[in-house]
Amino acid sequence: MFCNVSVLVLGLWLASTGDAHAYIDPGTGSMLLQAAIGAVASTLFLIRVYWLKVKGLFVKRNGQSTDKESY
Repeated sequence: MFCNVSVLVLGLWLASTGDAHAYIDPGTGSMLLQAAIGAVASTLFLIRVYWLKVKGLFVKRNGQSTDKESY
């Protein structure tokens, strides 16, 4: 019981913030936005690649490619 309370108090103390007297310039904001867009795009690409691999395990092949999008 004491351990749970102390962990909660420690977590609240670490989560509290003070005044930083700083700012985030527009260049930093656009960099963070680009990183977020890149992370979403790469995640979607990985999902597509692995989905096609899993789908390929269950699709019957007769010597032809079953995927219409061949590169």
